[in-house]
Formats: sequence, C-alpha cells, structure tokens
Amino acid sequence: MADSGRVLADHRHLTSEWLTAALRDGGVLDCGRVASVRVERWRSKPLSELLRLRVTYSPGAPAAAPASLVVKVSKPGPASRRAARRGWKENRFYALVAPHMSDPPVPVCYGAAHDPARGRSHLLIEDLSESHDRPPRGLPPTPEQAGQDVDCLAAVHGRWWNEPDLVRAVGLRDGRWYERRIAATADVHARFDAAVGPHLPAATRALLAEVAASHPALLRRHERAALTVAHGDAHCWNFLTPRGPDGRPCLLDWECWDVEPGAKDLAALMALHWYPDLREPLERPLLERYHRGLQAHGVEGYGWAACWTDYRFAVAERVLSPLYQWHRGRPVDAWWPNLARITAAYRDLGCAELLG
Repeated sequence: MADSGRVLADHRHLTSEWLTAALRDGGVLDCGRVASVRVERWRSKPLSELLRLRVTYSPGAPAAAPASLVVKVSKPGPASRRAARRGWKENRFYALVAPHMSDPPVPVCYGAAHDPARGRSHLLIEDLSESHDRPPRGLPPTPEQAGQDVDCLAAVHGRWWNEPDLVRAVGLRDGRWYERRIAATADVHARFDAAVGPHLPAATRALLAEVAASHPALLRRHERAALTVAHGDAHCWNFLTPRGPDGRPCLLDWECWDVEPGAKDLAALMALHWYPDLREPLERPLLERYHRGLQAHGVEGYGWAACWTDYRFAVAERVLSPLYQWHRGRPVDAWWPNLARITAAYRDLGCAELLG
C-alpha cells in the first residue's frame, strides 16, 4: 500500500490521471494506464462517503487490474476531533498493520492519505460488493457467517498477539491514556445516569453504576493482559463473507481499532449485538473455535480457561458501550437494544462476581 498523495477534496479530483498515479504507486499498474473512470455515489456514513469507481484501462494494462474500486473519503467541512482521529487511525492500520500480515482478512488497500492539518483522509480499496455478502442490517449472521467472523478475528488477533512494541510503534497511547479514559467514562456515566437513569429499571441502573465504579480496575487489567490488534467495532455488519468457496472473509471499517484484549471484539460481536436466544447456543462453540484459531496462528501459553475468563471480563467492559453511543448522539433505537443485550449477557455469564 502506498500513500496516494494529497487527500481528495471531493469526487471531481477522481480523474483517470489521479487513479493511474495511485495504482502505479500501489504496485498495480506497472504498464498501461487508466483510460476512463466513472464515479458512482454508493453509501453515506456519518463521517465519510463511499464512492464506487468503474474503471477501464488502456491496451497493455495488466489483466488483473481491478475493474471496480471503492474510495472512502472523509466528508467535507470542518472535521470534528472524533472524525479526524478515526480517519487517522484507519490510515495507521492500513499503513502500519495490514502490510505486515500474510493475506490479511481485510480489503486490499491500493492507496491512502491523511492530512493532519485538516483532519481529512481517504482510502482506495478493493470493491468486494459483488463477491461477498453480509447480513441485512439489523439481522444477525447465519451460523456459517458467524463462524467465519470468528475466524477473521482469530487471524488478526493471532498475528499480533502480545507484540511487545506494537503500542509504541503505532502511537495510539501516551502515558496519560488510562487516566483520560477513566475520567471520560466517569463523566459519560454520570451524565447518562442523570438524563436516562430515571427511565431505566432500578436493577439496570444499579448494574451500570456497579460496572462504572469498577471501570478503572477493568481498564488497568489491560496492563497485565495479553494485548493484540482489536477492531473495536466488530459487529457482524462489518464482516464480509465470500459467496464462492475460494474467497476470503474480510473485516471492514478499521476506524476504531486499538491495542486491547482480543476478547473485547468477541464481546462486541456476540454479547453486545445478539439477543440471548441466539447468543446462548452459539457463544461457547464460537469461543472454542476462536481459541483453536489463535492456536493455529501461533499463540502459545493461552489456555481455554483464560480465554473464557477474558471474554467474561470483556463483556463487563462492554456494558458501558451503549452509554458512549448515547453520548455520541446515536438514537435511542440504536443504543437501547444494545444495552438490553449486553446487560443480559452480563447477568447470564455471572460477570458481577469478577468485579469483586
């Protein structure tokens, strides 16, 4: 993956000349050029736009040159601090993490750029929309899709398991990271409890207070846990499963990745987004599959009991995720079901006994 120059200002800059240069920098076009490019508006996300590029090439271009690409570009206008940091983090992932993996379960990235002064960024990645599927938004994955989702996580987590220099190399944290995170969570919980707490069942309100009080200890547990590259938003709609037998599953949207216990991704996938009738029969078999996957990717000295315990701790941490969704302005029909699901998992798994 090569840096494709300045960050795109808007779709008018997506010319044949620009794409030719980007694909040459990315090692795709060693001969020939882009003859034409048609830009299609595809999807709009809260912080970015996804554009599909339909590409034709001149004679002599490699036969494997992609006929369709996706550009993810940050939305115009002043960037918020959150938008700027997410763009920077996704750029860091494709620049510093993905290139050091063998056949990573992520889209191929042909170019990326980040402008720290303006807080803007773009990615040029392969288009998987015609070769892969994902569950319809709001519906859970099939058991087959869920298994492939877990395999994706095991591949990423296993590759970066306990890499000693990973945190320092990517520059995600400084010496005050824990203190800022602890203070931010205490503030979000206090404001959520004041605004929403009176509308909640008393038991749910007490559960949130219990977890918020234990959050510093939960977070400090990271200092002695096995850390890895965690996606940070590993719900099933960020995974793509291949339609044919030869494709590879992929995990999208690396804006929230961090260096954390890998079990937090499993808790996001299952406990935060699945109701108990789906989660309960699949939870343990999928965690066992994940544990076997870690071992297959070279992780040693991490037993099943430790994996199960880490998952329960991760569920306890994830109890506070819906509060952050509320804090960021997500509608109640987004964070409320997540709160119901994650608190059910917290109770089912006896997580309260871990906080003592």
